[in-house]
Amino acid sequence: MKRFSGSSGIDKQGLLRKVGWVSVIMFTASASQMLANLILGRTLSSEDYGMFSFIRKLIMFASFFVLLSMDAGLIRMVSPGVLAVSHWRQYLIRALGVVLLLTSLPVALAWTLYELPVAYLLIVYLIVCISGFMLLSNAILRINEKFMQAQLLVSGFRLVFLFILLIIWIVGTVTLDSSLGWLLFAYATVILIALAFLKKLPGGNAPIPFRSTLKNSSEYYLLTLATIVFVVIDTFFVAKMMGFERAGIYSAVSLLPVTVFNISGSSIGQVLMPLLAAGKKIAWRKIALLWLGMSLPLSLFFVIFTDRLNHFFFAGRYDGYPILIYLFVLVGLFQLTGIFLYSILGGMGTRRYLRLYLAGSLIVQLVHVMAMMGVTRSGYGIHGIAAVTAFFWMVRDLTGVSLIVLQVLRQRKTLGNPSQTGATS
Repeated sequence: MKRFSGSSGIDKQGLLRKVGWVSVIMFTASASQMLANLILGRTLSSEDYGMFSFIRKLIMFASFFVLLSMDAGLIRMVSPGVLAVSHWRQYLIRALGVVLLLTSLPVALAWTLYELPVAYLLIVYLIVCISGFMLLSNAILRINEKFMQAQLLVSGFRLVFLFILLIIWIVGTVTLDSSLGWLLFAYATVILIALAFLKKLPGGNAPIPFRSTLKNSSEYYLLTLATIVFVVIDTFFVAKMMGFERAGIYSAVSLLPVTVFNISGSSIGQVLMPLLAAGKKIAWRKIALLWLGMSLPLSLFFVIFTDRLNHFFFAGRYDGYPILIYLFVLVGLFQLTGIFLYSILGGMGTRRYLRLYLAGSLIVQLVHVMAMMGVTRSGYGIHGIAAVTAFFWMVRDLTGVSLIVLQVLRQRKTLGNPSQTGATS
């Protein structure tokens, strides 16, 4: 099945409009998630809040691990016209079978390393399976350029969870057990929304080659996995080496800047990657302006206000960490940049440059883990972990920028010399 490659561009207003609506949904979901975390941070002990934050990071990691980037394989390989005559529902069922089998691996690893209660592990298993279905459905909707519906699928559970949590907070007592149980319920309710959205999409009988999409997304999968590991590894490391109480402090102080930076970048990635993968032309100047328009105001805002906002939202429970706040602003800024680079390489990158980015990311990540071990043994605590995490996110971003520049220069050279056509494939 050959991927559709269009040559038409997209006007600035069209891109900004799509990004704008997706941003509204993502920021609403982000606000809901942050408010839920603030409620949990105010009511749970530092240890319980650390465990809840760890489980949320575990769910995020496992959801991408078990999916094998089958969603990215669809986006990179199948065009809207081809999808409309394909038996994509059969593909969805086969992919879900893979998810159900693979989810046991991260759950077993979490039980071995952290000895979580069996009930918590069961909740994680069920949520990861539901998340796999949501991400696959999200990809199908994004291929059809239904970006708002796609984002509602992967963000809707946050709104439901916040609504339930607010009721419990007002009329009862918030506990770790009840919070995890209602989180599972929130994920389950969004299944109905997904089924309603998917029911309206056209389909046919043409098969989607399952193995071909897996092969097509293999580099992207490993790159996605490396990125997700990079996002969660510091929290996993703190929880394992310093305990869930320190993980709770680490998560609370980082919550506002890191979450908002990530959501801002993801709103771009949800639109940018599939458009680039479809061959749409977007000027680099527009991408740079979008990055500047997000990174500079957010950096200034969080440098000035995070300390006061943390004091207000957490009722003073996590005061006294100004240096840690500045470090997390850097982490958030570099993660925002990383999402931009990841989306560009994922959408337009050749397999060669995806492999190079993956290799570079793995090397940076290995040294990052070694550095975290070093600062922990030297007694620098969570401040040291945050500092080396910010530094290695910066190194990873520089790697991505270098590879994008190299690919663009190589493509321009190839276009100037027709005899080299295909050299970059």
